[in-house]
Amino acid sequence: MQICFELSGEHRTLPTAEACAALRAEAIEYHQVAEQPGVLIVEICDGGVGRLGLVAERLAMTHAIHRVITTTPTVAEEIIETISGADLSEFIDADQTYSVRVKFARNPWDRESSKSFGFSHRLLPKLEAGIGGVVGSYGSRADLGMPDVPFKLLLTPGIGIFTTILHTVDRSSFELRKPQNKPFFYPGVLMPRVARALVNLAEVRRGDILLDPFCGTGGILVEAGLLGVRVIGSDVQERIAKGAGMNLGYYMGDYALIYQDAADLSLRNGSVDAVVT
Repeated sequence: MQICFELSGEHRTLPTAEACAALRAEAIEYHQVAEQPGVLIVEICDGGVGRLGLVAERLAMTHAIHRVITTTPTVAEEIIETISGADLSEFIDADQTYSVRVKFARNPWDRESSKSFGFSHRLLPKLEAGIGGVVGSYGSRADLGMPDVPFKLLLTPGIGIFTTILHTVDRSSFELRKPQNKPFFYPGVLMPRVARALVNLAEVRRGDILLDPFCGTGGILVEAGLLGVRVIGSDVQERIAKGAGMNLGYYMGDYALIYQDAADLSLRNGSVDAVVT
């Protein structure tokens, strides 16, 4: 089964690396099929589909995880023709409602992806209506508010990717955890989305032990702890270590902090599963 990650594009390489690391952390075997500006397509076994919700809960630099139905050219007429030729009965029943959205997938770090796709944004409503007509021919009814099956066409400079949305990522939760919104604030710290991406790159799982030897205000530890990872932090500045404790105590109850130099920590070799800092 082909799965598509709709990436945030906020960094040149981190969104793709984070998505792949999250798949490995949740023990989902995959191989990469294609990478286009703003999207990553991978092939996974059917047995891994049930764990994609856990992947979505981990991710910070992905908007949504999709199941790929078909790929299309990026010419409007050929898009409708290709989707009309696909068998959608596997994806929607006559008694279900649907929505159709079309989005240009761009990577701001890729100049080519910011160029014209060959047709105007003004054509997107017509394209959505045309695709909706194809889906509606299966007897289903449109519902733009709370559809049973949300369809989406992601347009890249190379291909169109017609999908159903499996899981969306609640990126707003990271905004709520911005440094200035935490009990203890200190300038110059990592933003939560970056901290979560770093945790995911370490491929830690629930119950693992993660150490941040230069924990500062605890941003990395908070993001790891919210994934069910056991966390240990240390900082050489007592005030900062106490501040980290305030932040960690606000979000979770189980953590360990050490007021100690990172060069001389009171930890046995091999006592942690990952170090992220």
